[in-house]
Amino acid sequence: MSILDKATLHLPMGAAYKSGSVWMSKPLTDDGYFAYTRDSAATRITDCGEVSNVSGNVPRPSYTNGIPGLLIEDTKTNLITNSVNLNGSFTNAGSTSSQNSAPSPEGKINAVTIGCSDSNAHYYTIVSTANAGVQHVFSCWYKGTAGETVRMRSLNSGTGAVDGSKLITFTGEWQREYISFVPGTNYSYAYIVDRRTGVGTATSFQVYGAQIEFGSAPSSFIKTTGSTATRARDSFRITGNRALPYIGGSQGTIYFYVYYKNNGGSNQQFMYYTDASSSQSYMFVNSSRYVVTNPNLGSMQSSVQLVDGSFNKVAVKYMPGKQQMYINGQSVATGTASTILNHSNIDLGSYAGSSEFGLMEFIEYAHFDQVLSNEEMISLTTL
Repeated sequence: MSILDKATLHLPMGAAYKSGSVWMSKPLTDDGYFAYTRDSAATRITDCGEVSNVSGNVPRPSYTNGIPGLLIEDTKTNLITNSVNLNGSFTNAGSTSSQNSAPSPEGKINAVTIGCSDSNAHYYTIVSTANAGVQHVFSCWYKGTAGETVRMRSLNSGTGAVDGSKLITFTGEWQREYISFVPGTNYSYAYIVDRRTGVGTATSFQVYGAQIEFGSAPSSFIKTTGSTATRARDSFRITGNRALPYIGGSQGTIYFYVYYKNNGGSNQQFMYYTDASSSQSYMFVNSSRYVVTNPNLGSMQSSVQLVDGSFNKVAVKYMPGKQQMYINGQSVATGTASTILNHSNIDLGSYAGSSEFGLMEFIEYAHFDQVLSNEEMISLTTL
């Protein structure tokens, strides 16, 4: 018997979904689903590693290393107006760019081939001063000869200061790379390649899907064709006290299997549980990458940090006077909260589907209406 057989709610890996709903394997009733909304089209990564377009209100299982995790993201805008036909937004200087010259991560012949044999070659776009002082992140897919390198960077036009820079080493496959930067009061340049630094060995490579957005880490790709475009936020919720029979009471265990990506924020939420009066119990990753619970779940902070770009299994068991957290097979925190809320509603990956988004890929979730043993917690959370 699997430990997950004891769960009262179980959202399994690769859960079934349709427009507006993601279905759980437990309970097997009409109530066994998360309501889902997203008021725009969006993209995901398929099991074949391709970028795929998804209609509004359709959930997005996105694959990392062959493992599907549900994307739950905040509203984001791609500030690059031509994210595939890059010559509409980028300028050649000593470089060349050939549109629709190779297969892209989208599975179409719409990648751009960049030629940069000139030692002064650069291919750039200008970032407006309208949001000076706000952190931006610039991302793009690259594909080149394995072992060759290019320099991706941003530059403040007024001061000449390098805001962000990364030496990319090609793997021979498509790879999404990014840098973060803060534009000053003078406009900034963002370079897909800049050979003027004297660094970089590649003289030809392919690119696809350029994106500039607010934040410190890239969200899923937002395609643009002549103007900026916005992807609406994702909302995964069980409301109307529909979860009360499964998560209510004064004791239980909460389990998550996630692919963690650090967005630099202070509240990357796993979940919010609320009761009938909207009092909250929640768990999140703080800005230092520690997993934290609020006072209603023991005010715990993990003794280990999550690693950016890593798979993690996290679980918390609770009862009045005693709480304990496990991460990847280890006990990492304890708490002594005396009062436990009678939970009745669930928000997954954000608060009320509107703030504090996790940027994690949610692979699996379960709730148990009982406190698991230490041995079961170790087994449940071991990768």
